[in-house]
Amino acid sequence: MANTEIKKLYNGEVEITFYVDSHRYKLAGEKSYLLSATAITGIIDKSRVLINWAIGLTGSYLRKYLEEASSNNFTSEELAPIIEEALNQHNQKREEAADTGSQVHDMAERIGMALKNNESIEDITKEISEMDSASKNPELSEEEANKLQNVVNGITAFIDWVVDHNVKFIECERMVYSRKNKFVGTTDAIVEIDGKRYLIDYKTSKGVYSDMYYQVAGYTIAYEEETGIKLDGQMLIHFNKENGQFSVKDITPEENAINQETFLHCLAVKQREKELNIYN
Repeated sequence: MANTEIKKLYNGEVEITFYVDSHRYKLAGEKSYLLSATAITGIIDKSRVLINWAIGLTGSYLRKYLEEASSNNFTSEELAPIIEEALNQHNQKREEAADTGSQVHDMAERIGMALKNNESIEDITKEISEMDSASKNPELSEEEANKLQNVVNGITAFIDWVVDHNVKFIECERMVYSRKNKFVGTTDAIVEIDGKRYLIDYKTSKGVYSDMYYQVAGYTIAYEEETGIKLDGQMLIHFNKENGQFSVKDITPEENAINQETFLHCLAVKQREKELNIYN
């Protein structure tokens, strides 16, 4: 049986099933899946950045062994697996980053949910402390130690930000749906800071990319449509997957207005592609 969650929105008038494993949504009574904000902004091509990143990893890996080859006289048979490994570096790094990103994202969600429910985050801070101690274990490889420390650094900075700004979590993992535009998504949290309400989304990546801004703009469109509440702003909570560095990207109302317009253009393209059965 499919792993699903059912959410009722618009005072129970709209029922949406979320398919957890495939991360897809379906409106009650409909056969086809809804377009998600992630899929809509996914039409933006980031391949140039990714290609340069992959080439850089391959080059660095090969350079290391070619320098050794000049003194060790590697044969072509010995170099062949090294080249294969070099070509696979981007997959390895992506898997490692995904694992670190998942840990950071999960802990941020748990912290938000606990604070929303007025619960202690003592168990989480204890877990972070244990991870910090584990990262100093001399038996760990440098890579394993850095991976743990990145999670510790990112989450510790997140907690500091929450405390310093007295962040109040109103909603966590909030599904949003636009009746008018027929798209759906799930934002990480709705928070209140200094009496103002913000929509926030956690991002674990090397950088902050344009599609992330458009995605939260889409969430805002749907949230404000359903609730009638005008948000005071949006924030991208970014955890750098390579070094654990934490940052907050505050989006101004002027930027959000432009981002919303851009999101709706992306939606129009995606809807037309769906009608033409392109990539569907």
